[in-house]
Amino acid sequence: AALMAGLAAPGFCQAVAVVNGQAITDPELAAAAEGELRQLRRQEYETKRSALDTLINRRLIEAEARARNTTPEKLMAEEVRAKAGAPTDAEIEAFYQAQKDRINRPLETVKPQIRQLLQQTRAQEAQDSFIRGLREKAKVEVLLRPPKVDVGFDRARVRGDAAAPVTIVEFSDFQCTFCQRIQSTLLELLARYKGKVNLAYRDFPLIQIHPRAH
Repeated sequence: AALMAGLAAPGFCQAVAVVNGQAITDPELAAAAEGELRQLRRQEYETKRSALDTLINRRLIEAEARARNTTPEKLMAEEVRAKAGAPTDAEIEAFYQAQKDRINRPLETVKPQIRQLLQQTRAQEAQDSFIRGLREKAKVEVLLRPPKVDVGFDRARVRGDAAAPVTIVEFSDFQCTFCQRIQSTLLELLARYKGKVNLAYRDFPLIQIHPRAH
């Protein structure tokens, strides 16, 4: 009880568990779960961003419908379904020939399904094009930001101006041919944006495929 009271006092990290008198603190727990929590934060952002795009598109469609004195449903029918057009027999034939080996069935048996697929694809493309046009002419500012991760690096191993506003942190493997290829590009960046960009290095040996990386 005295231990728990002391850990709860101001200035101490809150304990989330006590094992044989030794506390496991909340920062320790956060560090241990950081990888999984980072993935969850990214998934949360992507879910929110998808929902936000849906809301933005809905607002734009509703505004355009009001401007045309119609309903959103009629607007989309006019701009998307009607303009998409039905696929021709020649287009169906071309699609079938391109996918013939994979379909492995006679054309006449799959023609309705191909027609429906092409129709849906066209409708989706027409809808995307229409909404893209609405977004281009509207004032849309997305304030939702993706989660950021602070990437640590050895400040004694930085090439370029240490005070540069942009730091590139390179995770590299000494046996990786792709890491070798990027070096000329990195040097070009440092030269082109001298004073604006610096380069930090972190050794990242992929020993599973590069046994000599160390």
